[in-house]
Amino acid sequence: MEIFKNKEVILLIIGALISLISTLIGFFAQTYFTYVLSNRGKVHIYIKSVYSKSIKKAWGFSESPNGMVFDVPLWIELHNTKSTKQIIRNVNLSLYSQNKYVCNMIQVTHHDTKEGKESFGDNGSYSFLLSGSEIKRFDLEFILLQKDFKAETFDEVRFSYYDTKDKYKEITIFELTSAWKTTNNNIDEDWRKLI
Repeated sequence: MEIFKNKEVILLIIGALISLISTLIGFFAQTYFTYVLSNRGKVHIYIKSVYSKSIKKAWGFSESPNGMVFDVPLWIELHNTKSTKQIIRNVNLSLYSQNKYVCNMIQVTHHDTKEGKESFGDNGSYSFLLSGSEIKRFDLEFILLQKDFKAETFDEVRFSYYDTKDKYKEITIFELTSAWKTTNNNIDEDWRKLI
């Protein structure tokens, strides 16, 4: 009789262990698949060059009371196709000369209107937090005064930012034939997808 009781206890313990292991495997599998599904997708970035709200001109070089200025007004649309929050941090424009970094442009935080100050970006910030499956649009403007420019010239403008994993990314958006000469560029007729 004792042999049967011991076998029943052993079988009961083995059954409990199998049940526990099965539950743990199921939990970890569910957690893994939830993680995989929530991280499917990516953040898509679209830009459109537009007229400046302050000087009413398209991107390029123009004379100002402070001397020659390089001004780039943009609309940006950020579309998060993931179901988790994503960050696009420190959006800026980087200038290059013959594929060598020269400098970053200045992020304009606001401009004055008759009604008061109108902010660019996300209330003056050029870092953006996107909820899952969200799309947002922002007005941005970048400037650089020639008198503050230390290098001789530049021939390329790159859109730069840090992603959620704090990885630095750059994409060329304009190539120039000459710098610091008055231009008459056109705005984009449609959105340009960067990533």
